[in-house]
Amino acid sequence: MGKTIKTAVSVIDVNANAMFREAVNIQSRLAILSEEAATVRGLRNDAEFRQYLLAALGAVAMGIKPRSKGSVAMREALIAAGRTKRNAETLVETTLNKRVAELARAASGTDDPVAALIASFAELEIDSVSSMKRWLAPAVDKVDRLMETVGKLSDDDADAFASAIAAWLDARDNATATDADADADDIAA
Repeated sequence: MGKTIKTAVSVIDVNANAMFREAVNIQSRLAILSEEAATVRGLRNDAEFRQYLLAALGAVAMGIKPRSKGSVAMREALIAAGRTKRNAETLVETTLNKRVAELARAASGTDDPVAALIASFAELEIDSVSSMKRWLAPAVDKVDRLMETVGKLSDDDADAFASAIAAWLDARDNATATDADADADDIAA
């Protein structure tokens, strides 16, 4: 027979205490502020995505190429408008990327270039700056990255790593053999 969960009924009126009542009131205000912050964050993300789109379309219209005087001017204008140097560089590099510029060039020939560029990105399932950056990021081969990192280990660390990998492989092989034996027993039964 299973256990039943018993709940205790509180006999203390916690709202009678002024300090606790204030703590609950603060929580209510924090909940409202959290909702407002989420709304503002969403609006900011939408505005930033639109900023990237407009920068890409503007760069195509002005004929600005990567690593040109125009790209430096774009970066400086963004910094002067309040972006950090690093964020401005990211925006410029992203919007001048060959793949983004190609889509912006195609969209710039339409009646509503912004809507056309949004539609082009939507077809690629890109609807934010983050998804655009993921789309542009090169695929990472995890094995190559691991091998590169292992290659940088000192002799002692490399020996310790090799021993740990050998132990892991032995444990994995033993677990696989045990699972295979159990499967064979199940089939025989």
